[in-house]
Amino acid sequence: MRFSNPKAFLLTLLVSLAPGLLAQSPDSSSEPSSNSPAPTKPKKVWTNENVASTTGTISVVGGSDSSAAIQSSARSDSYSNGATILSPSAGSIVHPGEPLHVEVALDPSITLVHGMGVAMGFDAISEIRPSSPYSFTLTVPSPDPRRSHVIGPHELTAMGAVVGRRDDPILASIPLDVEQPDLPQEIFPSGNHDARRGPRYARVEFFSIGVDETLDICGRFPGGLELDLSESSHLTVASGNPAVARVSGNGRITSVGPGDTMLLYTYSLGSERKQVLVPVHVEVEASSLLVDPSVVDFGNQAVGTTSAPHLITLTNNSEYPIEIGTLTGGFFRDNENCSNTTLPPHGHCSITVSFGPTTTGEEHDTLYISNTAGQCLVPFFGNGI
Repeated sequence: MRFSNPKAFLLTLLVSLAPGLLAQSPDSSSEPSSNSPAPTKPKKVWTNENVASTTGTISVVGGSDSSAAIQSSARSDSYSNGATILSPSAGSIVHPGEPLHVEVALDPSITLVHGMGVAMGFDAISEIRPSSPYSFTLTVPSPDPRRSHVIGPHELTAMGAVVGRRDDPILASIPLDVEQPDLPQEIFPSGNHDARRGPRYARVEFFSIGVDETLDICGRFPGGLELDLSESSHLTVASGNPAVARVSGNGRITSVGPGDTMLLYTYSLGSERKQVLVPVHVEVEASSLLVDPSVVDFGNQAVGTTSAPHLITLTNNSEYPIEIGTLTGGFFRDNENCSNTTLPPHGHCSITVSFGPTTTGEEHDTLYISNTAGQCLVPFFGNGI
């Protein structure tokens, strides 16, 4: 589960795990959230088409599998800050509602003020152990209307105030994967629905290149239980035509060219699977500001190295001047002569960009080019190896 205000989450856990702990820190008052509103993104339109859940094998030419949950877990590495979570092991699959036994070893150099507790979200909070052995039993979070995502990556955290380190109570954390033990009877997209046809029907439409969107995929399990599976490690997605729409490792769908394609979502458990197809339509309006290339893909690049430069050219394909404003986003810009300039009719300017990954894995960003001719976005892709 992801929380928009980590400090508020931390304070909540501290109060729950160690009453009176905050009294040890008279200067640890709560601060207002610094979260700023998300920038407005170009509109994505949901319409409704017949998208049926299917079983069996569906061939997708040119598709690129990805798993949002696996990528999310990879970003949440194990952490040790005075203790080590011995069991369960990092990345273990656990099931909603089941008991979870946790063993933690405290470093010999660490002295706790009140003791230690462990937590997994808001509701899975253990009792406090004043001394070793630090052994706990939690109940893995179950589906609840208050939780946006139960299925997928969660963090198991060991906490306790440390003598001489009052402002840093996190002792250790590991990622866990919460998954249903059984296969869903069907999977289906969730979005804006047609009340006459229900939530099993969806179609994604884009009206510009470089727009990012996500699509929630739900599953109906035996007994009628419906869960959001968007972050499940059992779920993969492939694009039938990456020249129209691409899917990044975190499940984001990016429009990259005009046309139609299908997204194939597959939920696999052992040798069994459920699948659903979601149509995607990308429509690009003619613009007087031409961008070449419209998409930049750096491909694989070794971590710690920098790619060869890629040149992006902007051309004014009109009979009137176009004012170019600021450039924001995208990968590293080596050189450019487009910002805060005016392109005369049929004039052009250039932007040189490169890719220097610092970690392994897929990276995706968008270059936003403000101008008087209309919206202009250039999606960037790269993979650190």
